[in-house]
Amino acid sequence: MHIQFQSLHQVITKGVVAFTLVCIIAFFSGVGVVSAAAVSPSVVELEGIKGAAVSSVVTIVNMDVVAQTYYLDTIEFSAKEDGGSPLFISKDDNSDGFLRWIQFGSDSVTVPANSSGEVPFTVHVPSDALSGGHYAAITISSAPEDIIATNGAIVDAKTAVLLLLSVAGETVQDAALLDFADFTDRIRSKLSGEFEYRIQNQGNVHLQPQGTLVFRDLFGRNLKSVDANEGEGRVLPGSTRSYEIEVDSLADGWIQTISEQMKVFAIGPVTAELELSYGSGEVKLVDKTTFFLLPWQLLVSLSALFALLFIVYRLGKRKS
Repeated sequence: MHIQFQSLHQVITKGVVAFTLVCIIAFFSGVGVVSAAAVSPSVVELEGIKGAAVSSVVTIVNMDVVAQTYYLDTIEFSAKEDGGSPLFISKDDNSDGFLRWIQFGSDSVTVPANSSGEVPFTVHVPSDALSGGHYAAITISSAPEDIIATNGAIVDAKTAVLLLLSVAGETVQDAALLDFADFTDRIRSKLSGEFEYRIQNQGNVHLQPQGTLVFRDLFGRNLKSVDANEGEGRVLPGSTRSYEIEVDSLADGWIQTISEQMKVFAIGPVTAELELSYGSGEVKLVDKTTFFLLPWQLLVSLSALFALLFIVYRLGKRKS
């Protein structure tokens, strides 16, 4: 297997500093130490054709001060009830055979200290594969699978890269927006709040909803808009996923709050409208909720200013 190595300095220089420890699968059977490692990317999306092969690369970063050998394996996963995290499936359970499609040049790779290594892999899609989504994870650990399974004294933390494969053919992209909720007070002084919506994937391929949460006043004026899926979360076929949107105010203190309220310059009913799309973007999912915007800090400050001006005016008039 041809593996390209880079020093950690080269990795950082090239901007690959955001390697993330992802999807930790812990097998607790004792107490042990796990070597420091990270992988990139955290998710690999592939599109395959029946009877053809598709290849990609996973990068392993050894953050230890000595060379480390990492062992590669695969495991299937599905979506948990909340749809936001993977549920890994034991190899002893039923499998659609996807794991057998994935091939590495070698089952292990040794990465020098403070360096990274690129590990290529290939997915061979059978000619009789079902169209739609197939899902697995490539796992990287510091011990072979057979030792993990037989040695009860070992604790092994596997770092996993999620592999999302879409096989061309009779694919169906279909989703429903089940609900959209606002968990903040109905009367608020700023354009902020905690919102949540749920998407149900009714097709046979994974979807990534895209869109915005738009705030509009009584006259339809666009006051503010935020990304509705900033984390780029996906929802797997046959599952439902909840997405949270936190709209925060940057104002800190009375003066900044007043300044922010002046920029918005709105009072009364405000509509928070969720506008989503998926796939090609032609299908739109829309829902909305309403709250009352009462910028009381601005109102109090303006009232105090008018009162002061009125007092100054009356005093000046008396002197004249």
